[in-house]
Amino acid sequence: MVELRKYDLEYARDFAKFRTNPNIYINGFDNTPNPFTVENAIDLFKENINKKLSDRFLIFYEGEFCGDIGIWLKDDVYRHNAEIGFWIAEPYWNKGIATKSIELMTAYAFKNFELKKIIACVIEYNKPSMMTLKKCGYELEVVLKCEVFKNGTFYNQHRFAKFNAG
Repeated sequence: MVELRKYDLEYARDFAKFRTNPNIYINGFDNTPNPFTVENAIDLFKENINKKLSDRFLIFYEGEFCGDIGIWLKDDVYRHNAEIGFWIAEPYWNKGIATKSIELMTAYAFKNFELKKIIACVIEYNKPSMMTLKKCGYELEVVLKCEVFKNGTFYNQHRFAKFNAG
């Protein structure tokens, strides 16, 4: 069973341990600290613990913490759009956790925020995330050529989107 739960400082140590994994870091933003320390996790958690309406959650599988998912709300003319991002700790890969987490977060976001569209941006080599997004009803919207510069190399970015039918 997959659950999304509010941030709890009890999980900061495990968050830092899982987030520092190079197989997680390779798909994320360069400005994410690496290694990701317990102090980094505590700072992130404190930003999110007391939000009235959460836009990020910890992911649990069969009662065990295993990842993170959230949306970044856009503003101005993009104010009805958000971007979703997620990661699953490597020991929990290939169990359907990402699929269920994305489904839960997408439904939550469309219900609780005035969104018409949620996008997900994926670096071209992250085929598992692309397949997962497709399973969740996200459609490939565009491939942006040489959009990402990571580890000294340019990569294409695949942008997926899901629209709120409501």
